[in-house]
Amino acid sequence: MGLSDITVVIVTFKSEHKIFSCIDSIPNNLKIIIVENSSDKNFKDRVEKYRSNVECFVLNNNYGYAYANNFGLSKVKSKFGLVLNPDTRLTKNSIDKFLNTASNYKNFWLVGPDQNFEKSLSNDDIREAKTIKGYAMFFNIEKFNNIFFDENFFLYFEEMDLCKRVKKKGGKIYLDPTIKVRHTGA
Repeated sequence: MGLSDITVVIVTFKSEHKIFSCIDSIPNNLKIIIVENSSDKNFKDRVEKYRSNVECFVLNNNYGYAYANNFGLSKVKSKFGLVLNPDTRLTKNSIDKFLNTASNYKNFWLVGPDQNFEKSLSNDDIREAKTIKGYAMFFNIEKFNNIFFDENFFLYFEEMDLCKRVKKKGGKIYLDPTIKVRHTGA
């Protein structure tokens, strides 16, 4: 397993003030798909010129977080997709740790990073979880058959619904507290 096995998907809505910091935290040789929920073609030009590993799709309308993530995830050709919010920053070795967890838990559907980054959990054991937060979700693409988020959720709670549906199908969701992703939360 290597970097070619991962594609990052980032959904934005007029998030230019945050996206470049997020992009800077992602390794240069990792494919990044950005889905912009507006009609800002200049944004597309700026982010694609910023890094050669970025491909940006402009939806010309705000269809919501679930729809835009589904659009981005449908473009993923790699084994894994990492959905990130534009106000996140990967920390050193985050990608390696996601890949390590994927290697050790081959049956996973979703992996989430430490959910309490600022408080940092004392127990570093990877454990099964009922749900993970949506700001950083690592997908085992083949498990989903191109059915990801429920598009009836425009914004908020879409990750909780997704996790509930994964569990209902008998899927495995893991929380790896050794993976750190900074999230400013707006």
